[in-house]
Amino acid sequence: TTAGGGDKKKGGAATPAGKPVKRAAGTRWMTYGPREYTPPIQVQVLAKRRAIPLDQNEGVYVRNVKTGQVSMVTGRSYMLEPNEELWSKELPPVVEQLLAGANDKSSGPRDQTRVVTYR
Repeated sequence: TTAGGGDKKKGGAATPAGKPVKRAAGTRWMTYGPREYTPPIQVQVLAKRRAIPLDQNEGVYVRNVKTGQVSMVTGRSYMLEPNEELWSKELPPVVEQLLAGANDKSSGPRDQTRVVTYR
């Protein structure tokens, strides 16, 4: 059983909700929810994904791989779509040093996919 979903590249048919679905070779699609999925030999599972829980003052950067658009998602649990990925925001070294000095030393390096907030 996988929690979340699997991001897949498919060359045949699948049966979500009991109905056959034809998919073109090379398309990315996803099954949602906790379920048991055994892919046919023609299917390549690219990733298993889980929802990202975010508090009101937390956020992540998400990039749409088809359009290249980067957006910020904050304050709610978020499940990446099949055509989305987490995007790493590069900051200048001076800003990284300031953030490292402000954070607890035991927290480790900054997660570049998380939105930087100032409190």
